[in-house]
Amino acid sequence: MVKLTADLIWNRPHYFFNTVGGERCLDLRGYGIPEIENLGATEFDTIDLSDNEIVKLENFPLLNRLGTLIIKNNWITQINPNIGEFLPKLHTLNLAKNRLVNLVEIDPLASIPKLQRLWLLDNAIIEKPNYRLYVIHKLKSLRLLDFIRVEAKERDEAAALFSSEIQKVPESTEEPETSTLVALTREQILPFNVRYGKASSGVNDGSDPMEVDEPTFSIPVDTMTTNEPEHEEIAVTTGESTDLQGDSSRIDHPPQFDGFDEPTVGHVSSYGLRDVEYARYWYPSDAAFVKVYAKLGLHRYNLLEGTNYQFSHLQSYNKGINAGAAPYFLTLFASDPDSGTVLPYHALVRENQIGLLDVSVNIARPRGFKEKPRLCPPTYTCSPLPRWPSSEMFAQQRFYTLTEHEVQNTDWVRLYLDLAHSTCDRGMTESQLSDFHIERVVIQSLSDAVPPRLDSKSLVVYMVYKDLAKARLREPCFRKAIIRRVYYDSSGSLTFRGKHWSFSEEKEKKKKEKEKKRFALLKRRLGVWGAWRLGLDVYRKRGISSSRTR
Repeated sequence: MVKLTADLIWNRPHYFFNTVGGERCLDLRGYGIPEIENLGATEFDTIDLSDNEIVKLENFPLLNRLGTLIIKNNWITQINPNIGEFLPKLHTLNLAKNRLVNLVEIDPLASIPKLQRLWLLDNAIIEKPNYRLYVIHKLKSLRLLDFIRVEAKERDEAAALFSSEIQKVPESTEEPETSTLVALTREQILPFNVRYGKASSGVNDGSDPMEVDEPTFSIPVDTMTTNEPEHEEIAVTTGESTDLQGDSSRIDHPPQFDGFDEPTVGHVSSYGLRDVEYARYWYPSDAAFVKVYAKLGLHRYNLLEGTNYQFSHLQSYNKGINAGAAPYFLTLFASDPDSGTVLPYHALVRENQIGLLDVSVNIARPRGFKEKPRLCPPTYTCSPLPRWPSSEMFAQQRFYTLTEHEVQNTDWVRLYLDLAHSTCDRGMTESQLSDFHIERVVIQSLSDAVPPRLDSKSLVVYMVYKDLAKARLREPCFRKAIIRRVYYDSSGSLTFRGKHWSFSEEKEKKKKEKEKKRFALLKRRLGVWGAWRLGLDVYRKRGISSSRTR
């Protein structure tokens, strides 16, 4: 948990200038900030407070410049009734993945005069009857709600349904509760989750196999004054009766968080991670390498289990907060080509170094399953890659050249090439990766006694391929790549390390090595002084004079 201070706000890594839109932006994601404060001296167009632990949307100073406020994935249950007085130019507000329960809780947003875009996804409020019409009726200036444009027909329908201002909010068919309910504060949410650990598992309507509606809790006012609230008075909005006063063995204790999906207790940022819903939200930094990581995790499962599941799409992932090499806890979907069923999978891809291909896949399994315990935890060993073999070495028994049919029908060959480029250049897109045409692939067994096979767990892959983008510009386009795959049975870790380079870079490197050897030979023959004098003579012949030689 980090307090929002002026030093944190004005720290250079969090404050940047968007040259495209000419906006000043402040990024404060994933710090576990409990409340909003110390924003009085700021002049930003966009503030991102996602992935924190904010409970109340309040304590804003007058911010005449703020136009976009992103505060998704927090614990917000209350909104300041006069919030519009402090945010007069706010036009975009993202409140997705919070804890808004009742329709009346969004009424304070009507005080924001220029609010045009609003997101309330993954809140319990969206399950209320006439939710969308109620929000449209309350927020007259709204143009976009939950990625859907507000139509004139919806405004007329909302006006007809809520024609009278005295008319109350539509009530649900459930029986009204006898006690008055209030929103939970941050101090009450965390102890409640720790003690009872989500007593109900939630309800899923079957529309999305990955989404489970989290139950929301409301505690009567008369029980909030005591330290131990009565269990039978806790109301769960899922509609299931929960008797926690009986046998203690019936209480569902929260499982240990393994990094995937969302934790049962606390926020994902408290575990040093940042969550991203890849299927719903798009981030410019997620060009192609994250999806390649997801395919790599499924490749590990197919390689070890002997299956042939096909990658469908990436749902979400949790990433380490650190800016360098980080772990990626991925949730993806894969389809069975025989039956056509689509199943969710979990994969853990850990980056060992940044800026080059050096990753380890430690976990790959169907969602809900556990892998066999390993003899030792995953370890990382960095050994140098082999040199590019000569043509005589390629003819040896431990090398095997893939046929054109094998190259086209072995999906991991293309995956390894995409992995080598996307890890070295994170800005590459899928269209740029598709410009590489594979010409030749040779695999090498890491054991002299075993001939190489496509399903070998440990091998080295040598590729010769063409960059079609440079070929269209009539530039040198042929490149080489080396990717080494090693499986450690004791830890269950599948590691990948590799590099790639162009033929022109290889020629230039050989030329520099040749010049270096030639100068070293001259130093041995003529000495350091003589080699230096020879260098000056060379410069004079080229028309380059030194101040000492004039």
